[in-house]
Amino acid sequence: MSKYYTPEIEEFHVGFEYQFRIGSSWVDMVYTSAHGLEGRILTDLVRVKYLDREDIESLGFKYLKKGWGDESLVFRLNKSVGYELYFRGRGSCHITNSNEKVLFDGTIKNKSELKKVLKMIGI
Repeated sequence: MSKYYTPEIEEFHVGFEYQFRIGSSWVDMVYTSAHGLEGRILTDLVRVKYLDREDIESLGFKYLKKGWGDESLVFRLNKSVGYELYFRGRGSCHITNSNEKVLFDGTIKNKSELKKVLKMIGI
């Protein structure tokens, strides 16, 4: 199963992280404007890494335990209120606070989307 996918143009926003192919190498990029981007996507010069454990931990979450199923992982983010993120491969995420109130339940395909969701729910 590939770690990367070709994003849709609608996914892009200022700060969106993606990779751009130059020759045989992939270069990390951060989106700042749409200039010429659509043509690059159509020619497979752009890819995005699916959300994974490394991305989640880079945002301050600590691995807690394996969850349900083979690919399921549980992470904790301790701020003034503890938060748990349940991750089930290919972006299936469930985020709760310390009172087990569900703050988010859905799909988060990549690190940039996770940042947006965390901001949206006030984390």
